[in-house]
Amino acid sequence: LNSGFTGVYTLACANGVLSADTSGCTEKTCGPTTAGVSVTAEGATKVIGVTTDVASGDSYQTLCDYVNAQTTGIVELRCFRGALTLVSAECRVLPCEPWDFSIGTVHGVSGLVKPRETILSGETGVGECGGANIEYSGDVGLSCTRGLVQVIDVSACRRTCSS
Repeated sequence: LNSGFTGVYTLACANGVLSADTSGCTEKTCGPTTAGVSVTAEGATKVIGVTTDVASGDSYQTLCDYVNAQTTGIVELRCFRGALTLVSAECRVLPCEPWDFSIGTVHGVSGLVKPRETILSGETGVGECGGANIEYSGDVGLSCTRGLVQVIDVSACRRTCSS
C-alpha cells in the first residue's frame, strides 16, 4: 500500500494468483489541512500551507510578504501525493517605489518627497526638491532601507526663479 494514494482497491485470488484492481485509487491532493512547509525570507521563518485544493504534481504560489512583511516576491510550493514541498522562495527586501514617500524639509518648508524611480534597499536615489518646497527645484538625495524612504541631502535644492 502507498500512503500517497486514496480510494478503494480490490484484491482477487484466482487459480492461486493474487491480482489487484487499483483503478479506484488516485493520488492524494493537498489542501488547507495538509501540513505546511517552513519558509525563510530575509531572517523571518514561517510555516506556509495552501489555502485551496492542489492536485498532486501541481504547484501553488503565494507572496513572500506572508512570510516577512518587509519582502516582496513569490514562494512556490508543489504537491506530490498529499505532501507539500518548497520549490522556491524568490524573496527580496522591499525596494522604495516611486509612490513611496518621506517628509522632507527644504529651507524651512516640509512636504512629501517621492523617489523619481525605484531605489533598491540599501541604495540611494533622488527625488524632487519641489515636493517638499514648491519654491525650490533640483534633486533631493534619498536613501532606501527595507522599503522606507528617507531624505538624506537637500544641498542641491535651489530657489526657483520666478518670471
